[in-house]
Amino acid sequence: MKTLIIDVGNSRVGAAVHDDAEPGSWRVLGRWLHSRNGGGFEPSPWVGIDFDRWVVGSVHALGARLARELSSRAPGTFFGRGDQFPVRCAVRSPERVGVDRLAACLAAFELGERREAIVVDLGTAITVDWIDGQGEFQGGAIVPGWRLCALVLHEHTSRLPRVERSDEGSPLPGRDTVEAIDRGLSIGVVAMVESLVSSLLCSAGIDPSLWVTGGDGAWFERQTRLSPRVDPDLVFKGLRLGGLRKESGT
Repeated sequence: MKTLIIDVGNSRVGAAVHDDAEPGSWRVLGRWLHSRNGGGFEPSPWVGIDFDRWVVGSVHALGARLARELSSRAPGTFFGRGDQFPVRCAVRSPERVGVDRLAACLAAFELGERREAIVVDLGTAITVDWIDGQGEFQGGAIVPGWRLCALVLHEHTSRLPRVERSDEGSPLPGRDTVEAIDRGLSIGVVAMVESLVSSLLCSAGIDPSLWVTGGDGAWFERQTRLSPRVDPDLVFKGLRLGGLRKESGT
C-alpha cells in the first residue's frame, strides 16, 4: 500500500509517496510554488502517480480543494486546522496552530524515540516549537523567514533592491547595498533562531533533541553554531504519522 502525502504551505506545495510495505521508503515528488489566491497550479504534479490512500496537511485554502480532488481517487485524511491533527496541544487555541508545525513536532518526537524535542522549520515563516516528553505540543515562536524579510525591505522602501540569499555565509561589512542586505539578514536570521532555541531550552528545562527542517534548513545548519539533526522531509513524515493515528483512533 502506498500513501501520497501533500503538504500545502504558505507559498509552496510539497508531495511525497511512502511505500507502507517498506517503512522508511520515501519518494519525494517535489515542491512547487502555488498562487496565493487559492488558484493552485495545473496540472497536479501527482497525476499518473499510483497510491492507495492520501494525507493532505494545509495552512492554505488550496489544501481543501486538493483534498476534494484526491477523494475521487482514493480514501484519505485532510488536516486543515490544528485541532484536527492527532497531537495534544497545551496552547490556548489549538485550531489556529499550523498543521505543519504539529506534524514536524510529531515526527521529531516519534523518530527521536519519543524524546522531548525542539523543532525549527525554516520556510516563508520560521517556526521554533517545543514538544514535550509526553508528546504534547507546548507552542513556540513564529518569525518571518529570510526571503520574507528581504521582500518586506524591498516593498516598503523606495530604493532597496530585492535580494536573493547567497550561500557564502560571508561576514560583515557588506561592501554594497546587496551585500549589506544579504549578509545582514543572514547573520540576523541565524542569531534570531539561535536566541529562540536558547529561550525554549530554558523553558524545556532538560536536554531535548534539536531538529531542523524546511527549505532553508540545510543553509541554517551550515551557518549555525548549534548541532541540529536536519531532516528536510520532517513534515511529510509527521503528516503520515498523523494520518495513521487518525485512522487508528489514537
